[in-house]
Amino acid sequence: MKWLMGLVTQSIITWNEMKKTFLDRCLDYCMPTNHKDQVFKMMQREDENLEDLIERFNYNFEKSKNG
Repeated sequence: MKWLMGLVTQSIITWNEMKKTFLDRCLDYCMPTNHKDQVFKMMQREDENLEDLIERFNYNFEKSKNG
């Protein structure tokens, strides 16, 4: 909440920008260290639509390339 309230006004314009910024900032706290394993073991969650699965896959794939 502190991070959210500290954002500069108008620094994020769209929901997609907010989503990406939030995930870039906070998702690392929830992800295992070895992202390559996470990419290959990914399964669609019951409450997850295909678009969200693909977004999560792309995020994990990029992390595996960079780390």
